[in-house]
Amino acid sequence: MRQSIRALGWTITIVTILTFGFLVTSVYSLMQMVLLDQGIRPTDFKYEVSNGTFILSLAVSVNNTSYFEISELNVTTALRDFYGDIISNRTTSFGKIPSGSESTKRHNLSLSITDILGKNLTYLLLQDCNLMLDTSIGLRYANALGFQITVPNMSTPWGAPFSNLSIGEPSVPRPITETLYVVEVPLSFENHSPFDIEGDISIKAFNQQEALIGSGEEKVSVPRGSSYSGKIKIEVTLSALQNFTRSGYLEISFETSMFRFGPVRMRYG
Repeated sequence: MRQSIRALGWTITIVTILTFGFLVTSVYSLMQMVLLDQGIRPTDFKYEVSNGTFILSLAVSVNNTSYFEISELNVTTALRDFYGDIISNRTTSFGKIPSGSESTKRHNLSLSITDILGKNLTYLLLQDCNLMLDTSIGLRYANALGFQITVPNMSTPWGAPFSNLSIGEPSVPRPITETLYVVEVPLSFENHSPFDIEGDISIKAFNQQEALIGSGEEKVSVPRGSSYSGKIKIEVTLSALQNFTRSGYLEISFETSMFRFGPVRMRYG
């Protein structure tokens, strides 16, 4: 009986030593790979635009210099807006990475114009700001250990296509025929987005009593990084001229090959 108890005690001791040795070796090997050998590293960061979709693209390289297999590795990124709400997220899975092998995958996070319009994020089309990125890398190591690194609150700049949109005072109505007048409205904005704006700007003018004064449209071509400053001509009929009171609001809409946005209401007078 004593010999059985003694043998069981030795068995427990040996198993404990082996388990402890495995854990120490695994953790040391993992830390050496991640921290010393930089076995997990981001490379080749890109910011692209394709068919009205903004893409944050990052290549992640994994060089498993450790003693054991990485049985699972996931890279997750969440993009948060000015108010802290998640507006886009994506997870890229690597799968198994045997010891001594390498693997590289591209991790893409996208935000489309359709998302911006559908999620009531239209202020992103008018306002420059900083968006926040939360990135986490989680892996399962040696089929036993779970490990996760989180890098929160990384700031990335956002450039709006219609930044600093502003209007000036409408001009005095000028007759162009006996029954038709024209009013010119100064309008300007800066294209801080990574794509060119090719399309139409349309305006409807109303007075303070919400009576329609007239409307106009102008074709614009504003390359990325440049600004627009011009005068939109609004045609006013003789019957509608009585509604022109030098104060009211404009409804401004934009239409390009990629999206239609508006109306944006701006007051004048």
